[in-house]
Amino acid sequence: MGANPLQRSLFCLLIGAAFSLWRASFLTEVRRGWPGVLAGAEKFLTAVVRDNAIGYNQEKSAQKWMVGFYLNSAAFRIDAILRNRASGKKKLAAALRSGDFSEFQKLFTTGLHAVHPSHAWEVIYNVLARLVENLLPVTARSNRSARRRRINLCK
Repeated sequence: MGANPLQRSLFCLLIGAAFSLWRASFLTEVRRGWPGVLAGAEKFLTAVVRDNAIGYNQEKSAQKWMVGFYLNSAAFRIDAILRNRASGKKKLAAALRSGDFSEFQKLFTTGLHAVHPSHAWEVIYNVLARLVENLLPVTARSNRSARRRRINLCK
């Protein structure tokens, strides 16, 4: 993976999306509306400027904004993967035609504010799981081949 910029990029985007979903998973049980989202954003910004640090308690108090931040972070990273798509990968192309991806595209187009955060989390998670399943085996095979080449060079 080290020598392949596309694989490195895809791997980092997958890890970033997974981290964002992990953080969002603790914040999804909230009803959101723009007044609460904007108030949460203000609380978060005030805490960052005041304390120069953020922990779970601050995230929880700004939950209506934070959950959207993390879900959007994951969605934007997944969208970047889908746009780059590692063209030519038949297995990935077939996966992209699945219902998970069409639901993600609909969610991404209409915006996360249109659905409950727990539903958005599930949609994004399902797409991420499908991407990991279809992209990481390719990376793992490439790494095994690279290790074999290094081992052969050492003989």
